[in-house]
This record gives sequence, structure tokens and C-alpha cells, in this order.
Amino acid sequence: MKTYLLFLALLVIVPLRSQKVAVLGRVTDIRTGETLQGVALMVEGSPFATRSDARGHFEFPDAPAGRHVLLLELNGYRNLRMPILLVEGVPLDVGMVSMEPISLSGHEAPLINLAESRLEEEGLAPGYALLRASRDVFLNRAAFDFSLAFFRPRGYDSRHTGILLNGFTMNSLYDGRPQWNHWGGLNDVTRNQDVSLGLRAADRRFGGVLGSISIDTGPSGMRPGYRFTGSFSNRTYNGRLMGTYVSYPGKSGLALAVSASRRWAGEGYIEGTFYDAWSAFASLEYQISPGQRLTLMALAASNRRGGSSALTGEVEQLLGSTYNPYWGLQAGKPRNSRVRKVQEPMVQLYYRLEKEGVYMQLGGAYQLGAQARSRLGYYNAPNPDPVYYRHLPSYAVNHPGGANFLNARLAAQTLVEDPRLQWESLYHANNAAGLGGRAAYLLYEDVAEGRQGWLQALLQLSLGKHLRLDTGLQYRTLRTTNFARIKDLLGASFHEDIDPFSGTGNDLDGKLQKKQGEPFGYHYESSAGALQPFLQLQYQKGRWEAFAALQYSSQRYQRKGNYRNERFPDTSLGDGSPLAFGDLMGKGGVGYH
Repeated sequence: MKTYLLFLALLVIVPLRSQKVAVLGRVTDIRTGETLQGVALMVEGSPFATRSDARGHFEFPDAPAGRHVLLLELNGYRNLRMPILLVEGVPLDVGMVSMEPISLSGHEAPLINLAESRLEEEGLAPGYALLRASRDVFLNRAAFDFSLAFFRPRGYDSRHTGILLNGFTMNSLYDGRPQWNHWGGLNDVTRNQDVSLGLRAADRRFGGVLGSISIDTGPSGMRPGYRFTGSFSNRTYNGRLMGTYVSYPGKSGLALAVSASRRWAGEGYIEGTFYDAWSAFASLEYQISPGQRLTLMALAASNRRGGSSALTGEVEQLLGSTYNPYWGLQAGKPRNSRVRKVQEPMVQLYYRLEKEGVYMQLGGAYQLGAQARSRLGYYNAPNPDPVYYRHLPSYAVNHPGGANFLNARLAAQTLVEDPRLQWESLYHANNAAGLGGRAAYLLYEDVAEGRQGWLQALLQLSLGKHLRLDTGLQYRTLRTTNFARIKDLLGASFHEDIDPFSGTGNDLDGKLQKKQGEPFGYHYESSAGALQPFLQLQYQKGRWEAFAALQYSSQRYQRKGNYRNERFPDTSLGDGSPLAFGDLMGKGGVGYH
């Protein structure tokens, strides 16, 4: 009886063991050819799962025989489902499997521009990078239905996301927020993005509290050929034309990528908002040898557009959600008092070495240009804003002397009949006989002219089969000149550079009467420098993974005043005391899959 039972057990066990099949292969990026570490692989309908190692290799030592589907998943890449046929006793080598990165530009662009137009006039930089960055269902839905005005992931500001362009940090040294206008309109060449969400380990960088987005504009990472795009929109701009050309690396080892775009609108979705932007990009890459590349990149994006204002519930109820108090008609043509101009071109030169288990990047970058925002100034004169609180019906209803509903009705009627900015009345006020040519109203712009430089070194090493080291050092320097500049005297002959509230002079060593095109009000220079080294270790074996990272940031700021202000005659002119800060940041994590 025992012999019979042993024979039956062998009949069952032997076929089960013979049905186990080994599956192995290697995972790479379809665009760059780089190996992908940490790819989750599983045989659908079975408990068998694994992850690719630092060299992109994976192996199932005992997958079941038969027809199956191999599923590959990695954050920032499209899921890949691959049918396989496993034959008993025959190992299956699927070879090189390529995964495609998710394109993160494209159709979200109108949403991005709407968020900018609503928020930048109030000094809030856009944080839409967080709203468009992954396959996460919730974030994708929020990005489409909402904007930064209504949703921020975990309530954090955009400064908590690190934005890198070819490895160079693009977050501002002053407020930490990225300026996406620097490469606005260049969607075709900024599609290649590596996204890391949250505090997880980022590739070749430390990352922020909400993760990081690394944009690669190297020609070798783009699809070769021509691409032309024409778009129409009813939001910030009405039309867009874009053309891109990417060449194959020839026998000389040179690859070229060029792109240009034009966006325009006579008036956007909001009243009185025009849009005038152009962008240009060129990148030349030389392949020194297999795995070694030298890249020179230059881009310029010029953006000029009319601003709009946030509205209170009272104003929106009277005039609608598309109303804009910043514009009016002058000589029958629309004119906006809030115009923003951005033009800050950039040049980058960097060297990359990519070999088995080693990645290194050395490079530098330089940027210069200016940003300007215009607005109306008034001096010993009534506020010209059509929706200034004293012009609204609620002011008459809530007046300290008692509610006056008749005046409230008249205020509402006046506002509805002519809600625009009255440019001609400003000219009439400046030509009043009692002023003697002095401006009661003027149009001026706040200007920031800057020059910024980067130097950096990045290194990534595979320390054996399961351990990887990321380290780097980046130094940044920024110098800006900030001042107010008279753009239009609106019919007046000069402006008296005196503070209207305190009656004190703003420039005691300069002339009192300022002409059109001259600085006034304030004039100072600010310099900043930052040194940021980081170190990160990642470990992965089987179903376990762990990482630990450290980053130190040393920052220094100093102000130099070019005006001696009467309110602070002893401290306003010349160099101020430098301020230095040192921050140490660390993060770590352990995961089991």
C-alpha cells in the first residue's frame, strides 16, 4: 500500500516540477536605450513577480508553462503587456524589451496657460507641474478639472517640486518657484521628462518634498524627423504654430534639433487680454565615442501679454466672469494697463558619459534677460480702478453714515453702463492747469534685469548588483537689477519722484523730475549664490528596496542700493549686510513589493 501511494505522489510531483520554465530578459528606454532599474514585472494570472536590477536584467526562475501575458510597469512609462509562450523544459530569453516614456506636455498646455493668466498678476507662480506629472488617476483628473487656483497636491506650493532642465535646477534662488515661461511654447523638445513623485528616491538628484521633474532636451532622446503643429484655442491664446526638426546622428557623430513656435491672440477668453509670444530652440550634440556626448543647447522664449484681475463676487455678479478692469479704449483701440513681458534666453554646454554602471555629467549654463510688469500709478489723485471699493454698490450700503440704497443703485448702474478703464480721463487730469506739467497719473513698469550662471557635476555609479550611488554638486550665482521705469507720462511733462504718503524723496542724490524711460521710485541690485552637494544610496534586491539621501544647501544674499532714500538716508545707499543660510536635508525609505 505504501509503495502504491509513493508511486502516485511521484506521478503528481514530477509533472509539476517539469512545468516550471525560466524567463529572462533586459528592459531599456525606447528613446535613449538606457537600462531601466526597478521595473515591476509579473506574469498575469499567477503570483510570479520580480523587478529589474541596476543593469535592467530580470529573471523568473520558475514561471508556469503555457500561454501567458508578461506585464511591465514603471513610474513615468507606459505599461507594456507582452504575450509569451512557455514550453516545458525550454528557457525563454525575451531579449531586450523597450518601454516608452509618458509624454507630459501636449494637451495640458491650454490648462497651464489659463492658470498663469489667472495667478501671475497676483504674484503667484504656477505650480501646474504637479498637476500633470504621472499616471496617477487622481492627479490626472484634478489637472483636467481644476487649476492651481482650486487645487494643490497636499496643499504644498510649487516651490516644493524640483524642476531640472538637462540637470540644471530651474527653481528661482529668491522664491524657489520655477519659471516655465523660460521655455514656453517649446512642447516638442521638452516632452522627454523623468518624473519622481513625493519623497521617493529620484534619479540623479535629491528632489523636493513633492518630487521632481527632469527635462532632457538632448537630440539623441528625441524622435528624428520633421514635425509641424497648428492649434486653435479659446483660452489664453487663439492660435499656435510650431515646427521641429531632429536629425539622425551622421557619420560625423553630430545630431541636431531645432524648434520654433508662435502663439498669439488679439483677445483671449478674458476681456482685453492679448497674447504675443514666440520661442526658438537649437541643440547640437556631438558623439565623441559610444557612450560619450557633448551637447550645446540654446533657447529663447519671448512672451508679452495683457493681464487680468481676480474678481470679487459682487463684481462678477454685476459684470460677469470674463470682465477685466485693467483695460479700456483709447482712440477706439483696446489698451491694457497690466502688460507682462518676459525674455530671458539661456545657453547650456554639458558633457555626458554613459557606460555600463557609470553615468557622469559635467557642464555649465548662462542666462540673461529681463522681466517687466506694467501698472498705473496715481499721485495725489483718485484711484482710477473702475472696481475700486469706493465705486461699488456695497460701499454705499455699508457706509459708516448709514446705508444709502439710492447711491448704491446709481453706482451699480454707472458701473454696468461703462465698466472699462477711462484712459482719456487720465490724459485730461494730467493736463489740468494747476499741475504745471506734473503727472497725476502715469503708466510705469517694475523691471527685473538678471544674469544667472550654473556649474555642476553629477555622478551615478552601480556598486555591485544591488547598490547604486548618486552624487552631485551644483553652484549657482544670480545678480539682478530691480527698478521702476516710467513707460508713459500720459500727456504730462514729468513726474516728481516723491513718495505720496510720506512726502519724502526717493532719490536724494538724483534729479527730482523724472522723464519717460527713466528709473524712479526704487533702484537696487541684489546678488545670490548657492552651493548644493547631495549624496544618495539606493539598494534593491528581490522584493525589497531602500534608499537614503542627504543634501546640504549653502546660500548667500546681498543687496546694493543705488538710490539714497530720504526715509532711510544712512542705510539705503550702497552695499547692505550679506545674509548667509545653511540647510541640511535628508530623506530615506524602505519598500517591500
